[in-house]
Amino acid sequence: MTGFRQEPVGGLVHPKTFHTALANHVFLSTQYIRHASHPFYTPEPDVVHEMVGHTAMLAVPEWAELNRLFGEADMRTQSEAAITRLGTVFWFVMEFGACRENGDIKAFGPGMLSSFGEIEHACTAGAACGREDACVCDPEIEYRTPDFEEIETRPYDVTKYQPMLYLWDSFEQMFQETSEFVKAWGTEADPRRELHR
Repeated sequence: MTGFRQEPVGGLVHPKTFHTALANHVFLSTQYIRHASHPFYTPEPDVVHEMVGHTAMLAVPEWAELNRLFGEADMRTQSEAAITRLGTVFWFVMEFGACRENGDIKAFGPGMLSSFGEIEHACTAGAACGREDACVCDPEIEYRTPDFEEIETRPYDVTKYQPMLYLWDSFEQMFQETSEFVKAWGTEADPRRELHR
């Protein structure tokens, strides 16, 4: 539907390899399934995550375009520090993205879409969240207004539910702002261009 195809990989690959494939409309997909003792969340991508999360979302034209743009941004990047920062933005926006829809918090990131436990943790805990810049709606999760300067250096732990998420006002807002960010990444217009070399 959007020109993407999947290619199998045996496990996690370097972010540069993963993103370069995205630039070429290829999604590298793992082939194993999560352990039965952890059905609600897996710290490493499995076939459930790939199919329920990524494959379903790659049918959405805007989402497919963002994946491709992340790949192109990574191809303009040479330093490991810049690759890591871009990967962190990918994590918080593309894996664990959430937005408001009709007053409710909705998941769109495959990291949440493929994890019943993560969705329950993220989308029901803060359902009454206001529109403040940074609000804590539940003792277990914090919702923050997206700020790419903050996002690219924010630490995260892949082994547990995310204690903090960036919450967009809409999917359209996320698409527009993230598109602008990754299109500028590593270009002469990027204020952090020295980081990329």
